[in-house]
Amino acid sequence: MPRLAGTNYLPAGATAAIERKKFNPISKLVGAVLWVFKNPRRLLITFIVLAVTAALGYSYFLYTNSQTELKNLKTNPQAAAVAAVEEAVAAVGALMELPTDETPTLATVTDAEKLKTQAFFAKAQNGDKVLLYPNNRLAILYSPEANKIISVGTINVQTSGQ
Repeated sequence: MPRLAGTNYLPAGATAAIERKKFNPISKLVGAVLWVFKNPRRLLITFIVLAVTAALGYSYFLYTNSQTELKNLKTNPQAAAVAAVEEAVAAVGALMELPTDETPTLATVTDAEKLKTQAFFAKAQNGDKVLLYPNNRLAILYSPEANKIISVGTINVQTSGQ
């Protein structure tokens, strides 16, 4: 039987065993890593690209979280206020025994210089929290930054009828 150019002659009934090179992703990855490590300039560029990509991804993550939180605050500001009171009560409650028969009112010191004339606020700083328990006649000045109680005092609550 004549052979045609470019064809393999197989006898009748024989099957050709074709060997294919299998794709191995691990060897491709190792080859790419070695290619990068061979040249310090390529390594530096790769590192910069990865660092910028990671920074952009983290920035996007923070942005989406802040937008979600802002949306929640706009839709339900009362829940945010309740959460702030609960957080302050939990922090102060870890440092001292608090009254459990009432929910406190939470205030934040915004201008400590104006309050320095009052003895209770003598060591107050901007950002400190004041927990007021009117029924128990108790006021607590708490510093979240230092996680410590600055001052505790009694308060006199006057009703509108007096």
